[in-house]
Amino acid sequence: TTSCGFTVERTESISELDADAYVLRHTASGARLLFLACDDENKAFAIGFKTPPIDNKGANHVLEHSLLCGSEKYPTKNIMNYLNSNSLAEMINAFTVDDCTYYSIKTANKTEYYNLIDVYMNGIFHPMLLQDENIFKQQGIRLEYIDGKVQYNGVVYNELKIKNLESTENSINFLSDKLYTEIYGNTPPSFNSGGTAEGIKTLSYDDLMRVYHNYYIPSNSMTYISG
Repeated sequence: TTSCGFTVERTESISELDADAYVLRHTASGARLLFLACDDENKAFAIGFKTPPIDNKGANHVLEHSLLCGSEKYPTKNIMNYLNSNSLAEMINAFTVDDCTYYSIKTANKTEYYNLIDVYMNGIFHPMLLQDENIFKQQGIRLEYIDGKVQYNGVVYNELKIKNLESTENSINFLSDKLYTEIYGNTPPSFNSGGTAEGIKTLSYDDLMRVYHNYYIPSNSMTYISG
């Protein structure tokens, strides 16, 4: 069965959710879609990409922050601040986890639902980041001359600095990180997908672009919609 360019690969009734699930694949691009047909008044959307880290530089984390800083269609770096201040949505967020990155929304308003999806999809596939390296510097990491000293700054870098202090003070987290490194060696499970405070210091804009062009393609994505 085909619909709107998608081939239905599998269907399943989920009695616990009182819903029907449809797994589809986009014929032209290879993108996968999971549609959960249910009576929930909240309409949910998420798009995720497989993003296994190749180092501790935190490219996945920086991309999560940077892709929603404007797009060709919505060329404003403050669009997420605007949405969070003016939206009725129950959730507008993005997440970097061990081996994937996903962007999600949930709202009961149908018009807002489609508008938010449009903002997200344009930000992900046509981001201003591709032409504006300053977005990487602002969201990721940069060097600044402050009070007579050269210092690192950046949204993600500062997050990682705080996390590094918390991890150092927590022996369980420290031992866990060391254990993963000893068990898995130089492979994705041993790397921190969110990056480390030391690792991000070596992240470049070119590194970020390589990760983006490698992972942020439709064939590497899974989209979820429900409601």
